[in-house]
Amino acid sequence: MFGQMFARATLAVRWIALALAFLAGAAVPAQAREAAATIPVTQTQTGELQLAIERQFLLGLALVQSGNPAPAIRIFRSILAIDPTLVRVRLELARAYFVAEQWGLARREFFA
Repeated sequence: MFGQMFARATLAVRWIALALAFLAGAAVPAQAREAAATIPVTQTQTGELQLAIERQFLLGLALVQSGNPAPAIRIFRSILAIDPTLVRVRLELARAYFVAEQWGLARREFFA
């Protein structure tokens, strides 16, 4: 029982860190801010956390596609701080670095 409570608390802390990192970002389009506002600030269940990460991931994809890789890089890095095993997120981070013309960082993530 204590283990489950600790795991949930850890996930909640990680989610809050992700949300704060995203909200601390500079110049995010209004549409992206509105999407982020729909995500709850605290998460207590793994399914909810996964949904929040997926929303952030999709937001990052949209930002890269719209030619705004800097906030996408922050989003992808925040997601990887929570779960570094997400290969697709790492790939999109590398692509965002490439679009931002940060060749060395892009190469590092592509081959990580």
